[in-house]
Amino acid sequence: MLPGMDGWDLLRMIREKSACPVIMLTALDDIQDRLNGLNAGADDYMSKPFVPEEVVARVNAVLRRNPHWTAGGEGKRYFGNLVIDLAAKQVLLNGAEVALTPRDLSLLLFLSEYPNRTFTRDHLIEQVWGMDYDGSDRAVDLSIKRLRALYWIRTTSIEKGLKTAQLLGLEIAEKVAGAENKIHVPPDLDRLVDKRTKLFNTDNYFCIMVLDNNNQLIYSKPKMTQQDVYNRLSDDMGEPRNKKFAGVTVNVTDDDQTLGKVWVMQSKKSIAYNPETMLVVCILFVALILCGWFTIYLLSRKLSRPIRQVAHAAEQIRNGNYEVNLDLNTREREMNDLVESFREMSIRLQQLEEWRALSLAGVTHELKTPVTSIKGLVMAVRDDIVSPEEAKEFLDIALKESERMERMVADLLDYNAMSAGSVAVRRERIDLNLLVGEIVYQWKIAYEDKSPEIELHTPPGTLYTIGDALRIQQIMVNLLNNGLQAAASDQAAVFHIRLRAEADKLFVDQCINNTSHFFNLIIAFTCAPNGIKFIKEQHTGVKPCIFKQFTNIASRFPKVAVNNGIEPYKNQRKLKSVCKMEGS
Repeated sequence: MLPGMDGWDLLRMIREKSACPVIMLTALDDIQDRLNGLNAGADDYMSKPFVPEEVVARVNAVLRRNPHWTAGGEGKRYFGNLVIDLAAKQVLLNGAEVALTPRDLSLLLFLSEYPNRTFTRDHLIEQVWGMDYDGSDRAVDLSIKRLRALYWIRTTSIEKGLKTAQLLGLEIAEKVAGAENKIHVPPDLDRLVDKRTKLFNTDNYFCIMVLDNNNQLIYSKPKMTQQDVYNRLSDDMGEPRNKKFAGVTVNVTDDDQTLGKVWVMQSKKSIAYNPETMLVVCILFVALILCGWFTIYLLSRKLSRPIRQVAHAAEQIRNGNYEVNLDLNTREREMNDLVESFREMSIRLQQLEEWRALSLAGVTHELKTPVTSIKGLVMAVRDDIVSPEEAKEFLDIALKESERMERMVADLLDYNAMSAGSVAVRRERIDLNLLVGEIVYQWKIAYEDKSPEIELHTPPGTLYTIGDALRIQQIMVNLLNNGLQAAASDQAAVFHIRLRAEADKLFVDQCINNTSHFFNLIIAFTCAPNGIKFIKEQHTGVKPCIFKQFTNIASRFPKVAVNNGIEPYKNQRKLKSVCKMEGS
């Protein structure tokens, strides 16, 4: 039994202050006692009776698991000039403390437990930083490089400082080597020492001592006594008494005879710390920060330039200007996609705006046509310009025009459906020869005051189609109205309309000819599984600026070149859904 305490108390006291290996040797052999001992911090547990050889084997096994306890004092691990203080969590290199990050210190402690062992990155991460570490395994490489760099820098600095101190000692030894085999201190030695020590990073522990062969103090800087010499040097006067100091000795000789020695001593911390090196490191660090900031600035500026231009273009579009210019070409694919998408969006918005304006103008124009026709027909009946039989026919034509206007109003109310291309059309069998002749006759009556001449040329056979007669009439009337408006006001216009069929195509050729203007308009259809397909509209001899706005639109749609004064997109969709061709 221990005096005043038992083994459990002693184990807890040791573990509070030290991590040294502990083997419990006791008479308590119960399984619960074994568990309590191991859980309390014991490295091994043995109960009586025991064999001495087994005790030695267990001690060796514990020491193999903790090799640093065999080479140094309690809580310290020694590796040459490197000392790891476990209790203080410090690392000393040549007696000077080395500042390490907690991660680097943990890695160094683990590696010091297993010298001359090789570990994988994954094993080091698992043992040092834990399984919850989610960083890159290259962090181990960075920590190892930092430890190597610190060791190399500190060792190099100390070696450089000691060599410089040795040069100073040699110069002082030459100065104090006097005649008659005696040490002579020249009067200008203090000035020389002050001048040379400016090259050193001196502190309160820096000193220069000149001793004779009997170790008696001859000269010192700063001023010292003989007792101070004994306090600074070991008993044999061969090395510094304190391990935190480093010193070099240079013999004072004259004619190959040793007269004494010169000691240059300084703290290892002052040797390891080099202000010039720290200044260079700080400059490099600041330069690295500035370079990184400048690089980030250039990259952000390069990335923000297309964004700023896109924002400016969006501001222009909001103000109603769709003619935006985004001529950008960047290496970033995402930026190119952004610019290209915005460019396509602006073009699409411009097209929609033009189509909206043209649709409104087209609907207004188409509504005006039947109103004008009805007005002229009713006025002719009211003023008894026509005979009673013709008046009845005029009223029938007026009713048809009112029905057509009603359909136009329905189309206007169903504008969204028309924009989606889902306008409802009738599907009825139509004699195209008869329909075109009726359309020409009714239109000629409405504009009888202008005396237009129309020549209708139909093929010998009959052309049939499946479609909506009112919509075909609407298109034909608009074409005739536009042709009449394009003609000179002082001369009569002559229209030539010809129906012809070639293979699966149906052509409506319309010509206007007078002394001032001449143009030829061709509308072509073709049979398709889902109905008539609108092929083309082309013209020749049209006076400039009459259909300029439609020419601009047609330039963006080479497959639909429209110059007849009718809104092209709408008519194209109408003609696609009007009817299904049937030729004979």
